[in-house]
Amino acid sequence: MKNYIKHERPEYIEALESIRHLYRPEKYRFILAESLVLYFAAQTTCLTDILKNTNRRLKEYGYKAVSLGFIRNVLNR
Repeated sequence: MKNYIKHERPEYIEALESIRHLYRPEKYRFILAESLVLYFAAQTTCLTDILKNTNRRLKEYGYKAVSLGFIRNVLNR
């Protein structure tokens, strides 16, 4: 996976940040993680790459990592 994603900030992340105050932190983490999984799933089909990139982004935002089972559940695999 290319490193350009690290510097890229999708528009929907900015939109989520603008309504962050409406959600409890746990619910916001779930919404953010689900959005990131779907974003990275459009980039690659490798589950470990999706997991690694999603967890890296969540860590940047200060949230706990998600598991591979979470990713499989979101992607219905």
